[in-house]
Amino acid sequence: MTDIETYRNALDTALTDLTITLAEARDYLYNPGYPLAAIGTLITFADQADDVKAALRLYTNAVRRQK
Repeated sequence: MTDIETYRNALDTALTDLTITLAEARDYLYNPGYPLAAIGTLITFADQADDVKAALRLYTNAVRRQK
């Protein structure tokens, strides 16, 4: 597996995790039985956003090196 494939997979995983978290938060937001669950779900948002940024940086650098 090349660096590009590795970092693309890392970016894909990070984006998937973030997307799942956002979807769960949205579901909780509109569920009257769980008023604080959306907030609790989003506690991990900052860390997951950092994961996306790091994976994007690695992927971008790998693509640039290939050119």
